[in-house]
Amino acid sequence: MSLLAYNLTTAPLLLAAGAPSVTLPPSASAGSRGPAFNVTGELKGLLSPPFALLQAQVAAGQVQYEWSALPEYNTFSLVVGSAQTDVDDLDSIVFVDSATGNDANPGTATQPVQTLKRGMELVPPSHKRSSILSLLPGSYVWPTGMSFVVPNAVGPKASPFVLLGAFTDELGTVAATAGSTDVVLATTQNVGLDAYRGAYLLCVVGANAGRRRQITGNTAGPNSAFSVNASFQAVIGVGDTFIVERPAVDIELQSGPTVPNIMGDGRNMGMKGLHFFNATFRQLFFDRVTLIVEACTFENVFPNTATGVFLPRSIAIPWTNMGVNNPFSSLRIEAGVYVTGGGLAASNNGGNISGFVVADFSDFYGVSGGALQLFNFNARAAQCFVQGNAASVFFQARPTPRASIDGDLYGAVYGLIDVSGGAALGEDADEFPGAAGIDLSNNSVGPGIRVKGRSYAFMDDVGGAGNATYGIEATRMSQTATNGTCTVTGTLNNTLVGATPKAYAALPFSEVDGSGPTLNRIE
Repeated sequence: MSLLAYNLTTAPLLLAAGAPSVTLPPSASAGSRGPAFNVTGELKGLLSPPFALLQAQVAAGQVQYEWSALPEYNTFSLVVGSAQTDVDDLDSIVFVDSATGNDANPGTATQPVQTLKRGMELVPPSHKRSSILSLLPGSYVWPTGMSFVVPNAVGPKASPFVLLGAFTDELGTVAATAGSTDVVLATTQNVGLDAYRGAYLLCVVGANAGRRRQITGNTAGPNSAFSVNASFQAVIGVGDTFIVERPAVDIELQSGPTVPNIMGDGRNMGMKGLHFFNATFRQLFFDRVTLIVEACTFENVFPNTATGVFLPRSIAIPWTNMGVNNPFSSLRIEAGVYVTGGGLAASNNGGNISGFVVADFSDFYGVSGGALQLFNFNARAAQCFVQGNAASVFFQARPTPRASIDGDLYGAVYGLIDVSGGAALGEDADEFPGAAGIDLSNNSVGPGIRVKGRSYAFMDDVGGAGNATYGIEATRMSQTATNGTCTVTGTLNNTLVGATPKAYAALPFSEVDGSGPTLNRIE
């Protein structure tokens, strides 16, 4: 397969990028193609900025590009045609089976490859219909230093790339004996207390058929009651059947000096039914990618989105062209992800995390001037650090019920919000008049909100109770601003400004802890 370039001008054309540089022979007439010139080697290995320069020449009508067959590598924003007449009708799917696959295989359903690395190598760099890397149930290794470039979906028929896993069936199909927010299932097994926290509950038969929710806890014994992260759409009827699931694909992120990286150049990507883990702690870096995630688990793993978006929810729209093969569904939009022992990060000005998340002993981080934005969320037992002079954390609540960060869901663990280094926190009821606000509750080892280190926090319609010590604590030259709808409280008092406990009634609208050098006020 070759990447061919055609000069559309009547003069020799120097391409805007290439190593070594390339000059195309002229065309016989303006607007028609000159002789085909093979630039496969000269453009291979270029990154996104050079391809953007080449695309500018395409947009100016100076040159056209064409693959002689399927693309050999990613050309980022450069629009490349295809001489292969049936490329629009191709759906790419690469199968990987850690148990029976062989890396010498072509990666088909009957002849899968064995390793994640080889599967990623077989994914075409661009496609005009769909592209899936399907991992069969089993254990896989993400080698240290391995990066993956999200394929380019080209044209109106194209759907974003999907890294697709699978699910276990933990208890078999189980019928409900009662239901409301908590689903009581007629389990015959002696289920342990909270044994399925972080697993998923899928309705098979009933008014909620096809809907998946994340389990936030369960009672012990047979006939166990399962609590979920968001109520089901319809009333659960006696006899409705459910499956308790976990991701059946385990991906170990190997430790090493180089962080594993998924690069998107602004593209969408979907993930479903995957369990990423590390024995101690490991980052997984998502660079300029909008990541749509359904029912995935991150264990001792820290997904870090840089100038990208992390959406822990099932969104079907980008894959509607796939019809019945669409791996995502609006029925499961609240399935969420489970984070344990790790965290979620949004960094470098523009990264954001939104959707339904249940986090256990985990942190939400927005670092290095990042913006951590939790839209329509329910975060439990989450500790949030926002650092850097341009950093901010912003919460927009659901219309009903109030969004919440509840430290009591998983017992005596950290649940406070901790902002530092010039950060702002709040829910803007003026900009989002339909929002119902935020609750920061039951944080058993600290205040609902701690603002420290020359920071600024604005609280609009923030409530909650049961927090240890104080509702809001401002310390180390920090400033807080509240209004009449801020009611978050602690066991000792409403607020602590510097070393002085104060009730909301005794506070001005804006309060500064003046210990140390003067804080520059943020109006």
